[in-house]
Amino acid sequence: QRILYVNPAFTRITGFSLEALRGRAPSVMWRRGADRAVIDRFAGALAAGKPAEAEILHRRRDGSEFWGDVSMMAIGDEAASPVRFLTMLRDATERRRLREALVERETTFRLLFENNPIAMWVLDLATQRFVEVNKRAVELYGYSRDRFLTMAPTEITLDEDNPLVSLGTDPAATQDRLGT
Repeated sequence: QRILYVNPAFTRITGFSLEALRGRAPSVMWRRGADRAVIDRFAGALAAGKPAEAEILHRRRDGSEFWGDVSMMAIGDEAASPVRFLTMLRDATERRRLREALVERETTFRLLFENNPIAMWVLDLATQRFVEVNKRAVELYGYSRDRFLTMAPTEITLDEDNPLVSLGTDPAATQDRLGT
């Protein structure tokens, strides 16, 4: 597998000219230690005559790295045997950065929610069912997390010894008694 042609957009993304790539293996642009499983998946799909897609860490001519969405498909001869491969490369670095930032924010939110000293839950307004509860809600109301997730707010009952029973409806008194 050798490169025969790259278009101007490809050279802008990678920094490699057609002359620098012609006749070379595509691996010249892959980061050393590239994900072998992805490469094997490409090879298997192409050998079977199926298109393949993956996100691969690439190396530009200047040595900088970028994430590339690679789509590849075989072009067959009259007997449908692959004789060439058409590859499309799109810079996916920004999309990947945004996805990683979203995961990080979601993790932060989950930690803040789960460890919040105030009882919290997420309610599905359509079904009126809890979809998430934090540790403090489990501790304070006495239901397991699994049980909470099968309930509606109207199904919550409190044992006589639950500290919430003796609380009035005054929010200030509630905060004082619960230490929140």
